[in-house]
Amino acid sequence: IITADYFADQFIFQTGESLSVGEVTPFLLTAEMVSQNAKALNFLFDFVSLNGSKFRDAIHTSAYDLENDKSKDVWGQIEEDYIYIVKSKFDQILNDNGFSSEAFLSWAKHKGLLKSEEGRRTIRKRIVNINMRCVGIKNLPNEQQ
Repeated sequence: IITADYFADQFIFQTGESLSVGEVTPFLLTAEMVSQNAKALNFLFDFVSLNGSKFRDAIHTSAYDLENDKSKDVWGQIEEDYIYIVKSKFDQILNDNGFSSEAFLSWAKHKGLLKSEEGRRTIRKRIVNINMRCVGIKNLPNEQQ
């Protein structure tokens, strides 16, 4: 863009004013911005937020609530630092929405966004008294999402 502007000014406009790197930089997307996996992460946060009734809130749910509400489907659990999604549901959510769950897990592990067992990309988590294999995604503050 800068080169094209320079030549356009040299041969056509001849004003001596061409764009600088500082003027163009705010309009350029970084690889992170266009990353499918970063988009998948944002999608997951939105999905969990929109489907909150399917996720146990470990911070605000009492033992009484768990005992008296066993009829609901549970897809995972929200804790202060991590969101846990049952692995089979996680795969379905991402794959049904055009994302690769396996590519996302590799990327998220590399970025330090997963809580997982040694040598795995998942973790065992007890949800509604059942020990399940889950994906543990770091619950990022809104400004980092």
